[in-house]
Amino acid sequence: MKKTVAIAASISGLGLISLCGFSSLVLLWLAASTTLPVSASDRQALVRADDLVPFFEDYSPTPAFESFEKTRYLDGSIELTYEYDSTDENEPYISATISYEASTQDAAAAYLATWSIQQLGLNVADQNIELKELDSFYSAGNRSRFANILYSGEPVGHLLVIQKKKTVYSYLISGYVIEDPYVWTELFNERIQSL
Repeated sequence: MKKTVAIAASISGLGLISLCGFSSLVLLWLAASTTLPVSASDRQALVRADDLVPFFEDYSPTPAFESFEKTRYLDGSIELTYEYDSTDENEPYISATISYEASTQDAAAAYLATWSIQQLGLNVADQNIELKELDSFYSAGNRSRFANILYSGEPVGHLLVIQKKKTVYSYLISGYVIEDPYVWTELFNERIQSL
């Protein structure tokens, strides 16, 4: 009995040390990050709410609902993020991230992780949300994945994740559905080519 308790205590102790060690690494990683200024070219690389105006009647986004952030991490990777989060429920929610990785292998790992994390995040947010991947709807870069976001079986948005060499571009839009591949081509092709 004492041996079982000792083993359980040892395993618990190792688990706690591992958890604390992992937490410390995450905190160190975040503490070592540097916020960088967002340039005009950074803003051009992102598909923003304003870029949707030609494709939706009577849509006029409010710049006050936009946010930008650019961060350099300990490994030298850079992440550029954009969010459009209006208080008006009739407007779309947009989340875009461009990750500039140190190597193609790092970008491949980030590509897979981004898709998985987005999918998990949507499922955690609401169990009525699912992704329906469309293999040939739109593709770009070296590889990409495109999906409709479904709520109770009805399309309510899209998720697009693209890897081009050392760069990963993630774009999520909900509240607006863009069913024409031409629109995706217009919004993304030039931006992806310039990465």
